[in-house]
Amino acid sequence: MAASLAMISIATMRYEKHSVKLEVVVSAVRGSRSGRPIMRLLDVLGQRWVLRILWELRAGALSFRALQAACETISPAVLNDRVKLLRAHDLIALQPDGYELTERAALLLPIIRQMMDLANGWAADGDWPQPD
Repeated sequence: MAASLAMISIATMRYEKHSVKLEVVVSAVRGSRSGRPIMRLLDVLGQRWVLRILWELRAGALSFRALQAACETISPAVLNDRVKLLRAHDLIALQPDGYELTERAALLLPIIRQMMDLANGWAADGDWPQPD
């Protein structure tokens, strides 16, 4: 599929009792020629700081400055770029009290929590690699 071509499909995702209708635009993404939706998701989530931003917003809305402080060493320019990316993918939204997760991002939280449990298990078992 050429990068200039796009296919649009509508899918319904179910999570517990909630149903969210998603419009999926399929086009080639960085690192993949297929343009499959999973490749787009992996591309977005794989960018530095994205998962951390989603994690920090799990408990509720944060202002830009509070989000930057929660992420500790992120620069304002990088945070601004990631906020734009996440808003463009409908994963966060700007509300009067700050940035918050959308329904779409809330679907990712159980997966991110499982990643946290896995990391905690590795750390407890001493199977965590030492930094170089």
